[in-house]
Amino acid sequence: MKTRAIAILGSSRSDSNTRRLLDLVLNDRPIEVIDLARLNFGYYDYQHRNAEDDFARLAPKLIEARAIIFATPFYWYAMSAPLKTFFGPSRGSQGDRPSAWRSNRLPRSLKDAVGASSRV
Repeated sequence: MKTRAIAILGSSRSDSNTRRLLDLVLNDRPIEVIDLARLNFGYYDYQHRNAEDDFARLAPKLIEARAIIFATPFYWYAMSAPLKTFFGPSRGSQGDRPSAWRSNRLPRSLKDAVGASSRV
């Protein structure tokens, strides 16, 4: 059975305004939040030096989820660096592990972005 949903927190701070807004949106629903600030992701490189980063153990969760919520602050009209790095190694294959993003089993995604504000 597929997991209902997971949320990917792309903020550089685990206690950010983006996290507070995500918690409000989730409203105590039993959805796992994956905090990229607490994981190890390398930039994509053709020598596969980052093949053992945390993406390898996260990819099956992405494939099994029915929905993925991406929560990221906007910096200069773009997603955060942690979220960009997260998408990097997932674009192509890493050695013998196939790309999760190319899988036709990935769910549709809901993207959540937060602008600059002192209030949540």
